[in-house]
Amino acid sequence: MMRTALSNALDQLQLILTELNRLPTQLGNEVYLDANVGRHLRHVLDHAEALKQALDTGLVDYDQRDRGNAVETDRLMAMQQLSLLRLWVQTEDLDNRRIAVASEIDCDNTQRMQFDSNLHREILYVINHTIHHAAHIKLALKQFGIALPDAIGIAPGTATHLRRSGADAASPCAH
Repeated sequence: MMRTALSNALDQLQLILTELNRLPTQLGNEVYLDANVGRHLRHVLDHAEALKQALDTGLVDYDQRDRGNAVETDRLMAMQQLSLLRLWVQTEDLDNRRIAVASEIDCDNTQRMQFDSNLHREILYVINHTIHHAAHIKLALKQFGIALPDAIGIAPGTATHLRRSGADAASPCAH
């Protein structure tokens, strides 16, 4: 269940990259940079990578990021990293287990704390974080006249609400 949910969230990023790849190369590259798509993708991939590393170390550290890496400027690199991450999700043991989370907690002072958590809770966080950034990307691309599928940026709770309200007979989630 968690594997499918995380895969579905990552599929939203794949759909974004697919839409950008339909543009002429130069325009796709310009929009990727100007709309900060690369920064959002790098940020989301950093969080997923932190989760991935936690399976080896027992500690998720979302503050460890690879700011300024090639994903921010290179769509091909983003596609490659996303493909590797999607493969990892499909092959990794995602059975629930205890893990810890370490994070800075205050913007005014350097204060770092460690918290008890579990893998499924942190997968949920990465899912919601991914969808949140997909929604930001969707809004940014709209300013460039690029319309993404309605399902991009729709959170699981919103999708349930839409299904219950009958607002959309089709699945509101991206696949």
